[in-house]
Amino acid sequence: MAQLEPVIIQDIYSPLGDDYAESMLTARFTPEGGWQMVELGPRRPLALDPATAALHYGQSAFEGIRAYRQPDGGLALFRPHDYAWRLSASCRRMAIPAPTTGMLIDWWSQFCVAEEDHLGDDPEAALYLRPLILATDRVLGARPSHEYLFLLLAVKATPFRQSGQHALDVLVATDYERPTPAGLGRAKSPGNYGGGMLALHAAREQGCDQVLWLDADRHSWVEEMGTMNVFFDFDGTLVSPSPSETIIDGVTRATVLQLCADHDIPFEERPIHLDEVVAALGWGGLREAFGCSTGAGLTPIGSLLLEGEWLALPPAHPRADRLRNLFADLAHGHAPDPFGWRMPARK
Repeated sequence: MAQLEPVIIQDIYSPLGDDYAESMLTARFTPEGGWQMVELGPRRPLALDPATAALHYGQSAFEGIRAYRQPDGGLALFRPHDYAWRLSASCRRMAIPAPTTGMLIDWWSQFCVAEEDHLGDDPEAALYLRPLILATDRVLGARPSHEYLFLLLAVKATPFRQSGQHALDVLVATDYERPTPAGLGRAKSPGNYGGGMLALHAAREQGCDQVLWLDADRHSWVEEMGTMNVFFDFDGTLVSPSPSETIIDGVTRATVLQLCADHDIPFEERPIHLDEVVAALGWGGLREAFGCSTGAGLTPIGSLLLEGEWLALPPAHPRADRLRNLFADLAHGHAPDPFGWRMPARK
């Protein structure tokens, strides 16, 4: 079997760099005491036993949530209840006892207050929080763990309004698949993303930035782009596949759809066949396409590589640009918040 050669390329499509927050929050779960021993302190390396279950069997779950600078100088978590629900759903899929929604929001809020100064004075600053839960039993045997570690770290993210500065070249994954309905599904678990690394490696070898995932059954229906939900503008109507067992229930996606409804932008939630994308490109009906996620913001697609053929998309992205600005105004407190999605971070 041939050994894979490393493909070294700058991750120009990702706003998540290495400007890490100085703090880290941890908590421990035991069957006797539940979630306790909460500690907010300096970020530091973890001390894990070599037999730690998560390292061998992948029993872990994570999330990604942003806190945005507000006009008063503080930070506000954006839609924290939705992110807490999604982390809990991932934990259920991985047989992990999840912290309560109240615990999660309290921990996230404490962390944000401690790290407000890390962001400086930029009014567009945002903190990307990464909660992670690890199985910590010291055991060589595949079974659900009894004890768990929760940890929270963060990175200063590129402002949401600046996401999408580079249109992505995307490999259509006709020979690869990632989530399956009866497997990890849409759970945010490391193994679910590790399964996509070979396809991403192949994409990089062919000059692409990301992968467009198709359904695992027929390799015909569009699902996600990388770790993002995806939108296609077909002749003036934005279309996005609905969340399913293999399509993540994206909070950013849901926000984009609500912004479309609020600003009279036509949209549909329905399946998208790959043939529809190719045909629309042929007759000029595909006006633009973009992916969206908490980490990457709204990121346009510049071209698709389908079975060796490059398919160029229009160079302008007016819908993505408008929605990105509407999203940033809402998240940063410059627009009304009728749904109560902004939650100020407090001790």
